[in-house]
Amino acid sequence: MHPFLSSALSFSRQSRCLFQNFGRSNFIGGIIQGPLVRHPRRIIQATFSKTFRHPCGGSHPYLAVRGLHTSQPRLAAPLAVLLVKLAGPLSKVIKLVAVVGGRTFRKWWGNLSADKRLRLTKGFHLRKERITIVIGGFGGISLAYYFFHLEETPFTHRTRFMPISHKQMVELTDTEHRNILDSFAEHVLPVSHPSHLRVYRVAKRLVMANHGKEMENLTWQVSVVDSEDMNAFVLPNGQIFMFTGMLKVLPNDDSLATILGHEMSHAILQHAAEQVSLCGFINMFMVIVLAILWALLPTDFTALFAHWLQNRILSILLHLPYSRKLEEEADEVGMNMAAKACFDVRESPIFWRRMAVTQNQMNQPELVKWLSTHPTHNDRAENLEASLPQALEVRRRCNCPSLPGEVSFLSQENQRGFRRLQQLAGNPSP
Repeated sequence: MHPFLSSALSFSRQSRCLFQNFGRSNFIGGIIQGPLVRHPRRIIQATFSKTFRHPCGGSHPYLAVRGLHTSQPRLAAPLAVLLVKLAGPLSKVIKLVAVVGGRTFRKWWGNLSADKRLRLTKGFHLRKERITIVIGGFGGISLAYYFFHLEETPFTHRTRFMPISHKQMVELTDTEHRNILDSFAEHVLPVSHPSHLRVYRVAKRLVMANHGKEMENLTWQVSVVDSEDMNAFVLPNGQIFMFTGMLKVLPNDDSLATILGHEMSHAILQHAAEQVSLCGFINMFMVIVLAILWALLPTDFTALFAHWLQNRILSILLHLPYSRKLEEEADEVGMNMAAKACFDVRESPIFWRRMAVTQNQMNQPELVKWLSTHPTHNDRAENLEASLPQALEVRRRCNCPSLPGEVSFLSQENQRGFRRLQQLAGNPSP
């Protein structure tokens, strides 16, 4: 199973509330279909009519899909599949082959006589122009492929490498998801449960307020899992999973919108496909580097140490900062999504301050920032506080109801709360 999907692809057919844009021409007055009700063999829907007109732009019709439909598996483009495999379990096999191949070459070269080595070295020099052309051609094609697949992210306009399309990533996700769909069936809450209704209500409000071309290919689906884990995530195909352990630390819908907005932003921005693309592309070159290391370094110990050091450097200088950047981007886009849906976005930094306090009270050590895949709770709160004026301006442009103390961005009560949280989190304000 692919590492970017393994933590997420594990839930049942129950508790599915799907939103799908059917286009304005399919409805008169914006009919919303739902909620879903159970049937012994499938999930069917009850319907009601309602017009939803959001201040940010017109009516948005949505439909709760009538059950679980699985289409026949379809293959993505071969190179896209290769990149996915190179970022997943196949990368370990290929790297092992590179290590064994390099080590075998070193042993073979060491057992050759001096005359044999000299003849092979002369033969290499005679063909070095051809070898240089082949290596240069491979490098040139790789660079051209990289630059040809650069694009801008929605909303933030960041340049990124993205050869895998959203459709391909969804197909790959669905293929693995079907295999373990029933793993947690007994833990999924029914659609009539208050916790499910709460998540459904907030998710629907976020979807309706943020409908656009970036969400056209996503089908949103809610499942609430009865577990004490403080976790929530959204798959690349729009399946939302919330754990009751996380709901317990979200005292209101505004804080819930913070988490849902963040996780939904990962799907909208296609962060999973982006990470798979980059990791697969890098691993394609790392396999060559590994083979060279194990072929040229004199002993297994030095080759193993160089292998370990290369992985650590690549992780610290590239993968971890990249992961933190994606998390910060999802925080920013998620808060703007909540703002468009008229939630109180001031709750976003407050939530992360609260998480920092909880972490300190539980005596949980905080990882060094540059060794973590996520920003620290305090860093996230500070970043969101810096983006808060912009988010409040988005909220005002959407004609949302005014918030208490909005003129100064934070009410006096919230300001006092911020100071208390900062002090408890060990990050006092200046």
